[in-house]
Amino acid sequence: MYAIEFEANIHNGIVEIPKSFHKIYSSKKAKVIIMVEDADVVMNLKQADFIETFSTNPRHIDPSISFLSREQTNER
Repeated sequence: MYAIEFEANIHNGIVEIPKSFHKIYSSKKAKVIIMVEDADVVMNLKQADFIETFSTNPRHIDPSISFLSREQTNER
């Protein structure tokens, strides 16, 4: 892949490619990286990962559940 850099406005989720890059209109595939100046926009889009989700919203285990001991787990 080759990199082309330009600035563009985003209107209703559509990024307008400048006319000077008209040859890429017919390109079959492209990787798009969007860089914005407003950090709040990006932070609202971030998805929490597995550890972050459970550290902020812990799930309590039912006390009636019994777990195997180390010895029971390692028995073959």
